[in-house]
Amino acid sequence: MKGILLSTITVLILASNALGQLAKGDRTLAWQVDMAEDNNYDLAFANASAACMESVHLFTTWNSVEPIQSNYDPGFIANFFDVMNLYYPATGTAVELQLAPVNTNVLEVPSDLSGLSLDDPVLINQFKSLLDTVFTHIPDVTLSALNIGNESDIYFGTDVNAYNEFKVFLDSVGPYAKQLYFNLHGTDLKIGTTLTFHGLLDPVQGPLCANLNANLDIIATTYYPLNPDFKMENPSVVAGDFGSLVAAYPSTSVPIYLVEAAMHRVQSVTALKLYKLNSIKKYLRHGMRITITLST
Repeated sequence: MKGILLSTITVLILASNALGQLAKGDRTLAWQVDMAEDNNYDLAFANASAACMESVHLFTTWNSVEPIQSNYDPGFIANFFDVMNLYYPATGTAVELQLAPVNTNVLEVPSDLSGLSLDDPVLINQFKSLLDTVFTHIPDVTLSALNIGNESDIYFGTDVNAYNEFKVFLDSVGPYAKQLYFNLHGTDLKIGTTLTFHGLLDPVQGPLCANLNANLDIIATTYYPLNPDFKMENPSVVAGDFGSLVAAYPSTSVPIYLVEAAMHRVQSVTALKLYKLNSIKKYLRHGMRITITLST
């Protein structure tokens, strides 16, 4: 789910700065910068950089890179990973990269592997081969984090076996990715998996998600305050929601990454977005360590 206008958020960030907050510390403001309507990515990127962007969010599914086992798409690799390696290091911008074998309610693995469970050694080893390919093409990119999977709790539902299988997958490929990155940069890589805010706090799914996160370096989530009818909730819920998230994951040694955070257009869009941003600031003052990725 995407959708916040860059110009609007820039104004809101500048406005909120006047209200004051603690020094940035090790917190990071990240953006997802998509192609602008005028097809001028450089200008959109410059606007995001002017709005304190230090990291950019980039996303792809596994099967976009590797549609069939061991058959990589050279055009996609050139346009995505090779461009990434040229563009972002030159601007001093880190990348929060998301590689998704599961994307919301869809399994996104190479088509001839779709019948395998996520804990199958064949699937795990093939993802490691994907990581080999990816890191070969982005040797100069500084990663703020690597998130493996996107909102996969939607796909898994309450299937305990599915979560357990994915945990085996994550616990196998995560250390492999960390070693590849360390070999290139000599620094540690943060590994996470993006789950929905609802999944993290749901009475049934929450413990299953917590088990997935147990051996990971970050807590990654998406935040869209929606009612069951998919209409936006009142912005007054934001402060309580953030408090609940911190209570569920209180360790300050494990940063919380809001990979997507948005309140879509409703009656008073500026007021709602400003309220949300100020609610984020409230918890930043109280030591919540969040990397915020706001969609553009």
